[in-house]
Amino acid sequence: MIYPTMLTKLFQLFINFVKFRVERLILRGPAYRLMIIAFIIAFISCTSGIFVYFMGAPFDSIGGAVWWAFLRLTDPGYLGDDRGFLLTSISTAVTIAGYVVFLGALVAIMTQWFNQTMNRLEAGLTKVSIKGHIVILGWTNRTPKIIQELFNSEGRVHRFLKRLGSKNLRVALMTKEMPYNISQDLSDRLGDTWQPSRLILRSGDHLKIEHLQRVAFLDAAVILLPSLQDETAFDSTIDGSTIKTLITINNSAKENSVSPPLVVAEIIDERKENLAKKAYDGPIEIVASETFLSRLIAQNLRNSGLSSVYSELLGHESGNEIYLRDPEFLVNQPFKAAFDSFPKAIPIGIIRTKKDNLETLLAPDLKTTILNQDKIIVISEDYKSSYLTQQNYSTNSVLDLPSSTFKIKDPKLRNILILGWNHQVPSILMQFDRYAKEKTALTIISRTPVSDRIETLTRRGIALSSVSVNQVCGDYTSPSDLKEYDPASFDAVLILASDWTESDASTDARTILGYMVLVELIGKAQKKPQILVELLNFENQKLLNNKICETIVSPVLVSFILTQVALRRELNSVFEELFGPEGAEINFIPCENILGKIESTTLCSAQKKCYSLGVICIGIAKNSEHFYTILNPERDTIFQLEHGDKFIVITNQ
Repeated sequence: MIYPTMLTKLFQLFINFVKFRVERLILRGPAYRLMIIAFIIAFISCTSGIFVYFMGAPFDSIGGAVWWAFLRLTDPGYLGDDRGFLLTSISTAVTIAGYVVFLGALVAIMTQWFNQTMNRLEAGLTKVSIKGHIVILGWTNRTPKIIQELFNSEGRVHRFLKRLGSKNLRVALMTKEMPYNISQDLSDRLGDTWQPSRLILRSGDHLKIEHLQRVAFLDAAVILLPSLQDETAFDSTIDGSTIKTLITINNSAKENSVSPPLVVAEIIDERKENLAKKAYDGPIEIVASETFLSRLIAQNLRNSGLSSVYSELLGHESGNEIYLRDPEFLVNQPFKAAFDSFPKAIPIGIIRTKKDNLETLLAPDLKTTILNQDKIIVISEDYKSSYLTQQNYSTNSVLDLPSSTFKIKDPKLRNILILGWNHQVPSILMQFDRYAKEKTALTIISRTPVSDRIETLTRRGIALSSVSVNQVCGDYTSPSDLKEYDPASFDAVLILASDWTESDASTDARTILGYMVLVELIGKAQKKPQILVELLNFENQKLLNNKICETIVSPVLVSFILTQVALRRELNSVFEELFGPEGAEINFIPCENILGKIESTTLCSAQKKCYSLGVICIGIAKNSEHFYTILNPERDTIFQLEHGDKFIVITNQ
């Protein structure tokens, strides 16, 4: 009795071992599952064939019997060819087993393998095998507009690809979200501009090197690195992920002995700009978005109407943009010669290479000599319109105009009301403080505790000299809180987008509610303040009355900058000069301050007068029933100027 028991246990151990090995093989993937199915088919074919052969079936050899069983197992059509009880019975059993094993299991394995492959592809876990593409790391509120600008900027993209020696635009986007959801979101947002064939979606975290390899980052022409949305500027680790990613890319390039690609990175805190540059040995362009946006907001509050100028110059959808042209025959000529050489564009400055650095000269002295390696900065409707014509400039046209100056009235004290608090406020205060000749009084109403705001300013080391700040705790969406401070008595009101809400949609909803409360309180006041509203979603601009307020969509403006710098990196030095803390800026000057009186004029005549005053006129702001700006109009178009009309100029004064 002992031996049967031992045999039973040994048999059970053998069965468990086989079961364990089979389970391990099944879990290893479709190839091993197919191998198991093939073994089962061979086992059934061999045992069935050997059985019928030794039972006296009419077969010449064991091989013929096994082949007979295999045919019945894989093809039910052979069932009707058998005769006799034995063959018919075995054939029926084998055919039924074939339905289960051969057809059922095989189809199930192949279907499962196909689904797994599709899921893997949809999950974006495979590596791309392309070169010279554009990589975007991270899904933020800037990313959709960046992709749209890349698809829309056909001329700029064509010139970008030509410099690379490539023909087709390929964009690889890495996100933590599922690529299918991102693809659907982009399709909804971009509409007719959506081009799925040009976009490759990959899932992953750009802080991990193995995930970065999925987008072939070392083979990219340029890497765009927008700042993550889940970071807040009140956190001391702000921009930490950006700098860590730069170090990761840089170290990987060293390990592979390749040159790191160009990176265009967004930095929120400008104090970390030098850290970002030290973290990356390759070519890099830093866009300090907080400083950029705060400068735009401060300038717009000083000059109502500038938001439309910014949107036109930075965007691609309509109007004029900034382009760079080779000097060609203007080499060794004074900058004055450029004005008569661009019939449909306005030259506004020069980019000059000094060793490894770029120097941008906006509104330079007219006698500045144009060098061979210089690039001329122009404003034009498109690149084709920025062509040069070789003409002998007239010495009477620009240079020989008598030099003069226009008198600017001493600025009065401006009272500005800021509704809300976000990470840009400290930088906005610093921007106002830089205008030493102007005196500004700021009142800030926010639910953020005053102690937290003061602590933030202290941590940033902000000491104001030309600006007085009154910190108030209150909710600007509450009519009673806002009414207490009489918003109609201020010169300008700024409504900021909060950065403590859960989404852009809820942020804009709160902003729009505050706007409606503000408009209701101002009512029919005889003197209404200038209203500037910051939004996060471009579509929400339609919900506001653009006749009584201006809007700045901050993610869109940052997206424009990142995209244009990625396609032409020299533009970053232009934007830093134009929108940075120092240097030239766009300004509005009353027409009578330039011309001495109100009269009819053409842009050409206005430009000549402005050149003699040391500023460059790029357009006219009409203060008619609805304020609007005209950039780079036809030179000979006659404008009947009215009181309140202004020239749009670029000036260093």
